[in-house]
Amino acid sequence: MNLTKIVCLISLIYVTATALGQGACCFPNGCIDAPNFDTCELLFGGVWMGEGTNCDTADCSVGACCLNDGWYECFEGYNENECTSIGGEFLGVLSSCDDEGWYCQNSIGACCFGGNDCWDSVLEVDCYSWGGEFFGDGSSCAIDAPWCFTYYGSCCFGDYCEENWEHDACEWSGGIFWLDPCDLLEDVEMCNPSGACCLPDGNCLTNVTEHYCSTLNGNYAGDLTSDCSKCMPEGVCCIEFQCETIPFIDCLFAGGEWFQDEACMSDPCPDKPSCTGDLDANGTVDIDDLLQLLAAFGTSGNGDLDGDKDTDVDDVLIVISAWGECP
Repeated sequence: MNLTKIVCLISLIYVTATALGQGACCFPNGCIDAPNFDTCELLFGGVWMGEGTNCDTADCSVGACCLNDGWYECFEGYNENECTSIGGEFLGVLSSCDDEGWYCQNSIGACCFGGNDCWDSVLEVDCYSWGGEFFGDGSSCAIDAPWCFTYYGSCCFGDYCEENWEHDACEWSGGIFWLDPCDLLEDVEMCNPSGACCLPDGNCLTNVTEHYCSTLNGNYAGDLTSDCSKCMPEGVCCIEFQCETIPFIDCLFAGGEWFQDEACMSDPCPDKPSCTGDLDANGTVDIDDLLQLLAAFGTSGNGDLDGDKDTDVDDVLIVISAWGECP
């Protein structure tokens, strides 16, 4: 190929490129008008200033400016004087934020520390410098690191419960962690004082809470107790013709009559014998009964002991003859 053809080919390339959009291609020591981006950066190794620019107007002295005013920010298209005037660090002629200013980028997101403490809106460089794990620009703790949180709740230590414990601290201290407050853990053995519980059938449970014992109608022996020797079956005891459901030993000491397989509702106790003249039913015929009879004298009221529908001298004689304790 002769020189004439080469010149024609180059001219054709430039004419075509100009139609597509020519622009300035900057170098540290100068500038040329390049036909396109690829020719500038890939072929010439320059910095493309954009379509429609030219070397007459392009400023090839600009670069990236890193501003650190407590918050990293990177700007492009600043010359050195403009950058320093705003308190920034000029990163060199034709430098870029993506290359020379990579550390000055505003990558802000979630940062996890120690696997359980997550902070939002942390700069990537700060996250790594503090020993954290960064989850990417625009990330958040709730969406990108839901496992990296410090949980607070109740901590159970065998026979008592405390609130406002951090999860790991509770378990490191030998406790059991719960998110629920202590007052909702009354049925959890490890969260409340426990002891022995005597059941109505004489059986004994150990290491149960007072609340749980009461739901079984048992008798709680006290916190930290384990002695079941006092557990006796409960049953019906007739004491002075009255029916009570108490343990056998209590019935024995009260001098009552024991009915293990009965219930008070079946009325197993014998009826109290009637005592003529005992108008106030206190087990003794005395002055109180006589006064009550005299108050009804001449009527058919409560003083009628012989059934003649009249309270008279005959009724008074009955009271006197029955005077004293009822048989």
